[in-house]
This record gives sequence, structure tokens and C-alpha cells, in this order.
Amino acid sequence: MRGKSKRLQNYSKTKKTVIVLGNAKSGTSLVAGILRLLGVDIGKKFVEADEFNPKGYFEDYDFVNLTDAIFKAAGSNYWDFPSYEGLLTQKDNFEQQIQQLIRRKQKNKRIWGWKDPWTNILIELFLPYLTNPYFVVIFRNPLAVAKSAVKFTRGKRNEFWVKHPITFFHGLQIANFYDRIILEFFGKYPTLPHFFISFEDIIDNPTRETIKMAKFLGLTLTKQQMNKILGFVTPRSKMAEERRGFKDRS
Repeated sequence: MRGKSKRLQNYSKTKKTVIVLGNAKSGTSLVAGILRLLGVDIGKKFVEADEFNPKGYFEDYDFVNLTDAIFKAAGSNYWDFPSYEGLLTQKDNFEQQIQQLIRRKQKNKRIWGWKDPWTNILIELFLPYLTNPYFVVIFRNPLAVAKSAVKFTRGKRNEFWVKHPITFFHGLQIANFYDRIILEFFGKYPTLPHFFISFEDIIDNPTRETIKMAKFLGLTLTKQQMNKILGFVTPRSKMAEERRGFKDRS
């Protein structure tokens, strides 16, 4: 799929599709959780929380199952530097499923979206069918991503999409690989609305970063929503300080 899609010029301005992009273990679940509290419909049946992500993954099973199927059909694995071109060759095999899923998910919704790190390298397969896409893209210190990935894959090594635990160096390479894929995508489609955010900035100042995210999406952020987001993101010791900060900025 080369060149800018003609559909990019015809997206509706009354609806938004919000897609979270970012490395696995970079904070995509954190962003998705915040978006949900902001009122973005990101699905209902999620991958269950576990010891690696006790607050939840916020990954819609419908998207997870579809992206898993695309990876398997291409003989690829997220953790083993999958072939970008090889995955895109699955376009004809999954085009109808992608269209049907998006059509069903966006029906009667003003703002909706999804989060699934596998989408990082598959987004061009979805792009032609998205209505007014807005991208929230999270980056994290690659050392932290690698450390978290090592721990995660050791615990998940019996699952079909994790063939073996990765090393710390492999984790760094993976972080760089997917960051490059994401940046190349926006280099190719620079007019697509996108908001870059860092995991560290969210943790350091969730009020400021949530306000910026809400403004990017054209959403009204209420005090009640901010309190819920602070409870989701912030340790109790910092909550009073952050609440004061929200009041001063709103």
C-alpha cells in the first residue's frame, strides 16, 4: 500500500477514530485507560489484567484476535523483528475482516478507538477504512521498555506469540525497531493528526499531559474525570498536589 490514500481527503469531521500507537511495554495501556476515562469508547471486552499489568491492558479482544491472525498468517512474531513488507502482503486476505470490524465498532459512535501494540506495524492495513483518524503516540525510555519486555516475555513464554524470553539487548533493538516503524509512518502521512507523548511525562505530571491530550481530541475535561484519571495514574501521595494543579490550569 504505497502513496497517500485518496480517502484521507474525505474523512468525516463529525466523528473521530482514536488509535493508540507505541511499543509494547511503553505505556500504551496507561494511555488507553486515560482515553477511556475521557469518554473515548475503546471497547468492552478487554484482555484481562494480570501481574504484569494489574490495572488492565485495555486491549479489545476483537482487534487483538485480528492482529494476531494477521501476524500468524504472515509467519511473523512481534518479538522477532517481523517483516513490514511481509505483513502488508496480507492485505487481500484480511481486507474484508478489517472493514467489517471497523464498520461494526464505529457504528453510532462519535469518538471511539482501540489500543493494540501489534497495530504499530499493521496500521497501513487499517488506515483506508478509518473515519477521521487521530493518533495518540506514546514513547518511553528504551531502557525501561527493554527491561519491562524482558520480564514480560519470561512470564509469557508459553503463549503462542512469545516463542522465547528476550534478552535486554534484544529488547532495546525491538524498542528501536517499532519506534522507527511508527516514525516512518508519520513521515509518509505527515498530515494525519497525531499527538506525541512520553510515558515519563504522564507519570511526572498527569494533569498537564491529560489536559493536552483532551485538547488534541477536542474533548471537555471535567474535574470529576480528572480526579478519576489521577486515581488511575498517580500514587496517593501526589494526588492532592495534582488536583490543585488541575484547578489552577482549568
